[in-house]
Amino acid sequence: MRPAPALLAPDFDDVRRALSWALDHDLPALIEHRQVAHLGTAARRRADVLLVLRWQRAAARCPGLLA
Repeated sequence: MRPAPALLAPDFDDVRRALSWALDHDLPALIEHRQVAHLGTAARRRADVLLVLRWQRAAARCPGLLA
């Protein structure tokens, strides 16, 4: 079994783009992020990582979302 890849904190611009995408295209993802993000620094970073990963997966299916 391969070890899981380390989840690196995304940069501010990626988080901002992911939040903007979620506001327009995935409101449940945005709500989930906001419910966790205020719980502390570690929770916020994990929520940011998960939201950016969700945005990147959606963008992989729809060219142009990462621009």
